[in-house]
Amino acid sequence: MVNPVAAEMAARILALPPPASGDLYEGAAGIAVFFAELAGRDSSYRAPALRFTEQAAAWAAANGALPGFHGGAPGAHWAVRRACQLLADSPPAVPVLEPGPGRGDIVAGDAGTLIAFIALGLRQQAAVIAHRIRSTGGETALGRAWPASHPAPGLAHGASGVAWALLEADPGHPSAHEGFLFERAWFDRPARTWRSNQPPHGTVPLSWCHGLTGIALTRLRAFVLTGRPECGAEAAVAAAWLSASAERVLAGRPEAWEERNSSVCHGIAGTVDALLYAGQILADTRYIQSAQRLWSAAIATGTWLCGTEDQTPDPGFMLGYAGIGLMALRVEAPEVTPPLGLWPTGYSTSE
Repeated sequence: MVNPVAAEMAARILALPPPASGDLYEGAAGIAVFFAELAGRDSSYRAPALRFTEQAAAWAAANGALPGFHGGAPGAHWAVRRACQLLADSPPAVPVLEPGPGRGDIVAGDAGTLIAFIALGLRQQAAVIAHRIRSTGGETALGRAWPASHPAPGLAHGASGVAWALLEADPGHPSAHEGFLFERAWFDRPARTWRSNQPPHGTVPLSWCHGLTGIALTRLRAFVLTGRPECGAEAAVAAAWLSASAERVLAGRPEAWEERNSSVCHGIAGTVDALLYAGQILADTRYIQSAQRLWSAAIATGTWLCGTEDQTPDPGFMLGYAGIGLMALRVEAPEVTPPLGLWPTGYSTSE
């Protein structure tokens, strides 16, 4: 039986025009993985899964020079292979090119290319990308950070995302922690949260892309890979803020934009994702219970607003229905389904 929320998201996607792009962020690649997951539960989803997989593969082949995971060809290649694994189908014989140098980030830069290449088993190419990342970055009074032109905290476009990618490449390399050191300098001890390094230096948001959800996920993964207690402690700080956010939503007092939409990138699904992972890695059932209560409340409300600027329907992974549907599957089996915000960690397509 297919999870009812996932089934509803699939129906909503099929009622919309197909996405113009094949990328993972909001294009066909993320949707392909979602339908491939559903196809393993109900064969009627196999046809749309194959259709979106073919679209993503064609897009990746035509855009091989685009770096990055969520917005680039390497991430789309990974998603196509993941979907083909789930469908027990042979992946298309399309070469995975090494994109030219990009900015330092996960979404559309070298860090995203790096984690995709690692997951695809392209270790030699990954080593080249990792060396390039280590030789770049911005030298600041607080340590090296990325991107070099405007170093910033955060997972999607900032220092912790690059640190995470470098950790996946080599957890023992000193450069893997430089991004965390930069972010640590922006930790406000009295407020118990991080501040933006951009004026007026307000507290970071709750989101995966620029804020606490992404910080929690990267620190939890760093704790798994290295066992460093400071990473576990920082993860707990971020998770406590996310848990407090969940309580506001449950009390009917949402304050932030991230508490008013359902997306993975900067919405309730992202909060649930990080809380589930925090409960697992920190062995604290309070975070899991908070995530489950928040998700149950979202189901009861049933509005499922997308993370687009005007909350218009979006079929994609990070902003829309595919991500919400995948989160429904994750909540159903969090112990076997890796965090969506740390894709491709936890999955391999290189066998």
